[in-house]
Amino acid sequence: MQSHIVHTVVFFVEGFAEMMAERFYHGEPWLDNGLRIYNDSLISIPFLVQNDTDIGEDSSSFAYWIVYLEGGSFLKFPDKKYGRESIQALHQSIGTDYHKVFGKSLATLEAEWLEYLFSSTDQDTVILKRDEF
Repeated sequence: MQSHIVHTVVFFVEGFAEMMAERFYHGEPWLDNGLRIYNDSLISIPFLVQNDTDIGEDSSSFAYWIVYLEGGSFLKFPDKKYGRESIQALHQSIGTDYHKVFGKSLATLEAEWLEYLFSSTDQDTVILKRDEF
């Protein structure tokens, strides 16, 4: 169980950091736009949660880089859809209890996120502003 928590924490912490970086420093949806470019190369979120510390050892690899983008975009989605409280509750669980917080499996949340990410209109792209957090 300890190994699962360590991996989940890395995915959550790095994803949260990227989400906040977009919000405070970039002011544009660079996470989502970057992932749309690499849509054929995305890595399953449940796989990343279980294995991201193993994937991220080679800083020159694509997997090392994409973990950050996917984590940030993935966490940004429930922040807007389910509310700030959901991200705060997930933070309190150290990013380990998606089912308890959202009432859905990680795979179901991933499917919702992908639908949002690759919807036919760019209007679904979320840009979070400083005053929203």
